[in-house]
Amino acid sequence: MFLKQFTGPMQIMIECAALLCFLIHNWPDFTIIMVLLMTNGTLGFFEEKSAQASVDALKAGLEKKMPVKRNGKFDSIPVVQVVPGDVLFMRGGDIVPADCYWVEGDPCQVDEAALTGESLPVKVPRKDDSGKPFSGRQMWSGSILKVGECQAVVSHTGVNTMIGEAAKAIQEASGKDIGVFEGKIIEAAQVLILITVVVVTFLFYFMYVVQGG
Repeated sequence: MFLKQFTGPMQIMIECAALLCFLIHNWPDFTIIMVLLMTNGTLGFFEEKSAQASVDALKAGLEKKMPVKRNGKFDSIPVVQVVPGDVLFMRGGDIVPADCYWVEGDPCQVDEAALTGESLPVKVPRKDDSGKPFSGRQMWSGSILKVGECQAVVSHTGVNTMIGEAAKAIQEASGKDIGVFEGKIIEAAQVLILITVVVVTFLFYFMYVVQGG
């Protein structure tokens, strides 16, 4: 993580400038550049480390257990261990941990706003959509059970859920398309690097060839 602070077009340009100062024995400029480079890298390292610690703490706080029926009885297990075929017991306030189908219990109200944009909670079970058997019993991973208690059988988990497939598609697409602003920054950095290379080459030629070193 610390070494990563010194990679990138701008950092490499500064490092090239420091190397040039070192080669021509320009110690004041070399010292200033190295101090600034190390200060920037150290600050970036501690900021990134602090952010990573916050993310880890958030993940730890989000770890949740849920009653799951196995071998004829309900046991509380971490939701990350839920597999297709498990029967979940959920109550109002729970986040649905996997795509599942309502089996029995109260008529429930499920908030799917984060997934479908539906502003109001939907009723489960309800009448099936035309040509989609059991769609009226479907409960999507990531939705919130607002009202009621029920048992539901898990159909899909992880990346095989609707939200998991969407997240996987976003992850696969990330980094392939470069935004306009990012593209302009990269172009500017490439021009600056090219200019730096030309100037450094000319200086070395002038000092070691023309002046004879």
